[in-house]
Amino acid sequence: MSTADAPVSHKQQRPSWARRALGGILWALAAPLLLAIWTGLAAAYIDPRTLWWPQLFAVAVPYVALGVVVALAIALAVGRKGLALALAVPLVALGVRAEPWSRLGEAPADGASLALTTFNVPQWLSDEAMQDSMAAFLQREAPDLVAMQDAWIRGPRRNRQRDAWQAPQLRGVDAVGYSVEVPLLLPGVGGWKRDATGVPLLVREGVRVEEQEAITISDPRDNKASQAIRSVVVFEGRRFVLYDVHLRSFGQAKPWADPNFALLRPSTWGPSLSRLAGVYRDRAIDVDRIVEAIERETLPVVIAGDFNSTADNWSYRELRQSGGVHRRDAFREAGDSAWGRTYHASTLLVRIDHVLVDPTLAVVSAEVRDVGFSDHRPVLTRLQWREEEANSAQ
Repeated sequence: MSTADAPVSHKQQRPSWARRALGGILWALAAPLLLAIWTGLAAAYIDPRTLWWPQLFAVAVPYVALGVVVALAIALAVGRKGLALALAVPLVALGVRAEPWSRLGEAPADGASLALTTFNVPQWLSDEAMQDSMAAFLQREAPDLVAMQDAWIRGPRRNRQRDAWQAPQLRGVDAVGYSVEVPLLLPGVGGWKRDATGVPLLVREGVRVEEQEAITISDPRDNKASQAIRSVVVFEGRRFVLYDVHLRSFGQAKPWADPNFALLRPSTWGPSLSRLAGVYRDRAIDVDRIVEAIERETLPVVIAGDFNSTADNWSYRELRQSGGVHRRDAFREAGDSAWGRTYHASTLLVRIDHVLVDPTLAVVSAEVRDVGFSDHRPVLTRLQWREEEANSAQ
């Protein structure tokens, strides 16, 4: 009998026990990664009022994806094709969601561009240091508009009184060619935030804001609610609506910032997670109010601000798709990196500060700047009317 006709041994037909054990171990290690990444990807479509905890996985998607890549490399190295395919599919889905084709858009037109920045600037330093730092930033970057968050100021009606007050990062901006613009009427907010807003707009000389309106979002007694100011901006003879948004933050609801939470004390988990769930649900209600306002718009819309949400969270998707418009993510389209992380400034874990732009406007550039006087990094963008839009306006 020839060697070719010889029967294949039982040992050759089946993988060894060691190989089967290795495959089982790899699947056991990969299963949590697969569950985590698919849950994170699905979170954008799951209303937190129905199921809130997938939003936690959404925040971790980029990091879980790194683990999936490592597992995929190992699966390929040991020849586990089925496992490799299972790991590759969510990575492809993540790549499609990142919209890499958006960076292949048309070259910018020759017309003027509008420099728009979103910047969360809480008071980190002394009054004098904050004032000087903000003035230096404005002089250096020279944005036309700055959608600010966490920079509190009382409205014009209240500022006519003796107790007029504004955050130090807003003082003295007139000396470098800027005005602070807020609506005359602001919704009531409890405590020291009464008749005040934390989302003012800085406007450079020569740029015109025709009207402003504060969006009423929730119960006036809720001083932790999301905020939004609507401004009509005139640019190159055409108008668009800018929404400066600061979505509700977690505060001490975050387990790692909650002094009453201890990882080794399970009795503390329930209350902390309950507070976390409450923030996600309340934020969803706040987003509904902002979306309702956007749906009434007839002008192009730009949404800028601190969403306290990543691009994989439900809140981000709701705002991006509001009014039936698929807005462009400035950083995905023209950013200086695919991720553009903005928070926390010292560790840069996530991108939660966004600029979303209606298709009638083109994103010329988008950058994140390193600063030393805020826990967020500002997102600097340049926008233009698309060439066909500019021609139609002539």
